[in-house]
Order: sequence, then structure tokens, then C-alpha cells
Amino acid sequence: MAQDLRKATAVSQGNYEIRFTQDRGNFSIYYLYNPNVTYPLTFSDPSLLYQVRKAALSGNITSNFTYGSGNIIINDVLPPTNSTSPSNLSVSGNITTIDLSVARNGEIIRSKTQAMSRNTRCSGYDDGTYCWYEGLAPCATTCAPHGGCAAGNWNDTPTCTFCKHQYSWIGSCLASTNTAAPMIGPNGPCYYRDASIPAPDCAVAPASGYDRLCACVY
Repeated sequence: MAQDLRKATAVSQGNYEIRFTQDRGNFSIYYLYNPNVTYPLTFSDPSLLYQVRKAALSGNITSNFTYGSGNIIINDVLPPTNSTSPSNLSVSGNITTIDLSVARNGEIIRSKTQAMSRNTRCSGYDDGTYCWYEGLAPCATTCAPHGGCAAGNWNDTPTCTFCKHQYSWIGSCLASTNTAAPMIGPNGPCYYRDASIPAPDCAVAPASGYDRLCACVY
């Protein structure tokens, strides 16, 4: 695990799962699996043991995967909700923490490793294709220090992945025909660009009180 993540060019954290890519063409996930629970995981039973598995993602770093698929990396891992020896998979910046407690022969064995992803270049939100930043200005201005505003038909997802990464407390996610979308309004909601607006305009400034959510190149 640590060797994979040290070579990663993008890493993101989900619900005690680690998503990553080394080449921005193939994307993988390390996750906790137990055949008696459903995904997404709630870890409601702290006594259950899990496998750490590595599986392929179907598209980019935020894409779906088949729960239960992939290779088994390690067995008998305690869940994050265990009161005495909780396991943890987390990301902070370009540092991934792999903190696993394993039940073996009546004992608990804990292993904690931190892996620095040496090839990451994004200090914003990395979705595996773009590096996202938030700004009060046109995206051409916001992205100027980060390689420029990305070409192509970029957008936040219909569930407002980037916006809610920035503002996890915001529940609303709406489509907008404003050419400054994707964006966030004063105290929410989050907006992604409606399909009737065919492409983003890097030169458009958001309205007063709104922040544009900008896809920048590396």
C-alpha cells in the first residue's frame, strides 16, 4: 500500500477508503470489505473484522467500483469504530496515513505507516483530472498561479462533489444556467453547470457574494 501511494500523482480520501492514481489514466481504491455489510459503510458493529482490498475504479478518482471486488491485501482488520484499537485510512495534503489494527491469535497487532505521495502537484482538490480551486474572480485569474484555467467541458458533478468537499455542511446541490457555474452562493447552495450551458467560460466573473469553482491544470 505505502509503495503504491508514494508513487501516486493524485490521492483522495473517502469513507475510510483511499482513492489514487499513478498515471491519471488508471484509478484504484483501497477499501475495507466485509461480506455481511453493505456499501457505503457505516461500521455500526465495532466487533466485525474486515479485509483491506485493492480494486479498480471504473473511470476517474471519484468513480464507482464493485464492492467486494479486487485483491485481498490483509485480513482481520478492526473497524474505525472499534473502541480499543480503531483502524484508520486517511489523507492530509500529500500524506496518507495507513493505521491498521489486526486481530491475530487472540492478540491485536497494530501497524501505522505514513506515505508521502512524491508526485502530487495539486494543493487544491484533485479529482484525478483537474486541480480545483475556489475564487471570487474569473477562473482565468484564480487558476493563473496553478497552470491556467483548464480547457474542455469541465463541471462539478451532479452531486456537487467539489463544492461539498469544501463545504460539507451544505446539503443543497442545484443545476444553474449561470455561466459562472459551477459556483457556491452566500451560505450555499452549491451549483453545478446545467447541461444547457455547453461549456465553461474561464473569463466570467461570479456575481457579488458568489465564489466560482474552477478547474485548473497542473
